[in-house]
Amino acid sequence: MFPDQTVSDVPGPYREEIATIRERDLARLSPSRINDDLQLLAAVLVPTPVFAIDGDDWDTEIKDTFARTSENALAHLKNAIDKHYADTLEFPRNQEELQSILGDQYTAARDPWMDAWYSEFATEGSDYVRRIASAGPDKKRGTADDFVALEVRRDWFTPYRALMAQQLKELTDYPATDDAFKTIVRRAGINFDELHDPWGSGLRVIIDHEQQRRVIRILSAGPDAGGTPPMISCWASFPVFIFARRGATLGRRSLLNRGFRKMLPMCVHV
Repeated sequence: MFPDQTVSDVPGPYREEIATIRERDLARLSPSRINDDLQLLAAVLVPTPVFAIDGDDWDTEIKDTFARTSENALAHLKNAIDKHYADTLEFPRNQEELQSILGDQYTAARDPWMDAWYSEFATEGSDYVRRIASAGPDKKRGTADDFVALEVRRDWFTPYRALMAQQLKELTDYPATDDAFKTIVRRAGINFDELHDPWGSGLRVIIDHEQQRRVIRILSAGPDAGGTPPMISCWASFPVFIFARRGATLGRRSLLNRGFRKMLPMCVHV
């Protein structure tokens, strides 16, 4: 391995330096230069890698450096997830869906230690979260040297909100009953009665009249379904102005020109 020296010549289970090579040198080594001899040397120099929590610690600094550079290296994966979402409103919630979207560009990607990345899915609040992580230099998942290289978040209701808005914008007046609303959104493939929020509660539609507006709100019990008093989560609010039959065409045209129909859905908690 090195002239006149082998790992077996090193006394004791741990040395800070072997043949002028230190732990710090190995951490900064390009992965393309790692071979079997250097892997064995690393096992002797760093039998159990430990990353300290202290931000000033050298180990933490190296870990953060790898995380930053890896995020840049995985930018093409994020772009692919973003593009797929923009085209289909679908977000990968399991390994099979992620693999279907990314294909070989995900399976061929390697972390700084030439090991495959692994992915995790979580629901945090109203967000679906996909993380792509490295097992770190010890190549064991779930240990202290793991780090997340890429995180992508999407609000769980965004696809439904967009599809509902698309159906409603085609109407001259919004439906006056919840059954009529459910019939309209079914045209977009949404079975409203089967929808549930991230905490398992079903959704309900409330239709209110506020002065000259009719407002459709989508609500659920949210994360505190059993709380007292209950906390209501509002996922979408679609307002529209109601026009009198006489002069409706002229009035509607005037309001359209002023941009009222371009209002983005605003959710008001009730």
